[in-house]
Amino acid sequence: TAADRKNFSLSSMPLSALCVVDAPDLLAIGGVDGNVCLFSMTAGRVTQGQRLHEDTVTCFAMCGSTLVSGSDDQTVRVWQTSEKGLKPLEAFDELEADVTAVCMHSSGVVLAGGADGQVLGWSTDRGEVVMRRTHE
Repeated sequence: TAADRKNFSLSSMPLSALCVVDAPDLLAIGGVDGNVCLFSMTAGRVTQGQRLHEDTVTCFAMCGSTLVSGSDDQTVRVWQTSEKGLKPLEAFDELEADVTAVCMHSSGVVLAGGADGQVLGWSTDRGEVVMRRTHE
């Protein structure tokens, strides 16, 4: 119903990515300025916000309590989420194009797709590329 809706403004900059975080009532929100904010829907405010990428945040994915972010800065970053905020775990920069899609498997493999059609997979356990494919 209209009474249940909550509208809020976080930034005068356009928002570019959104994901429900596996923590009570939190949203991860990415902006064109490279900022990532955690927003509490219950409190109606940003609980954490910082510049985590050097360019537009283009995508998010959740796997358990792990958040993966991709950006036009050609990086993929992996974060541990909690009510206290984001803790950096990994950063991968092997893609040679803007990151357009990310996902993570429960085994700890992070996949990212680039604007050039390339897909890379990284093992978070080993911190190295475990798969490289090019879409033709």
